[in-house]
Amino acid sequence: MVCVCVSTIQNPARFVNGPGAQVFPAKSGLRRGWEYGTLVCSNAKEGAAINHEHTFCRKDGSRLTLTVRDCVPEEVDAIMAMQDRVAALIPDPALYVYTSREDVAESMTEDYSFGAYLPDGTIVAYTILLKLRDTPRNLAHKLGYAPDYALRCATADGTWVDPDYRGYGIQYYFSRLKDDLARDMGALELLACTAPNNIGSLTSLTRNGYRIVDRQPLYGGYDRLILSKKAEPCL
Repeated sequence: MVCVCVSTIQNPARFVNGPGAQVFPAKSGLRRGWEYGTLVCSNAKEGAAINHEHTFCRKDGSRLTLTVRDCVPEEVDAIMAMQDRVAALIPDPALYVYTSREDVAESMTEDYSFGAYLPDGTIVAYTILLKLRDTPRNLAHKLGYAPDYALRCATADGTWVDPDYRGYGIQYYFSRLKDDLARDMGALELLACTAPNNIGSLTSLTRNGYRIVDRQPLYGGYDRLILSKKAEPCL
């Protein structure tokens, strides 16, 4: 069995220096699935409900079984409160830009908006994958892509994990789940962004095969890397 755990980057500079940046490709054959520690191919249709259990583990061997499911509008307050707890522990405000309540509420109805829940129903992680629609939140517009192609790009939007539940690889698992969802939508490319010194996020993305394609000020002038990966066929 494989534990899904986030590694650390010893030398983050190698990820932010443009063409020479090192990329860790995703392991071949790794796909979404609901067996412990395994990701296998999904045949889900676009818009199908997300609702399954998954067991995560830390490097110390401790395990955590969570329900991963679609969020509902009634949970916006809990999601925003969790984001507050995450932001309060970040010393550099440039590392993290709030996802607005309006964007979270919009994604509840327009996009994939799902979280990870404890058995008592407490949400401990949340993420968004924008569907193939014309919105300023689509990072394809920041890269100057042609309009028709931009509509075939899926943007992995905000992700946050409750500080008490970091180290289980939840963000990486979400990233792999988004791969399947994007492919099922017919996306050609997935896009994401992060701060150059947000080591945890950068590790998770590059481990999943994303590569840095641009660096520019976003969200009111904050330095951001834009990362990309091609949507992978289900083999």
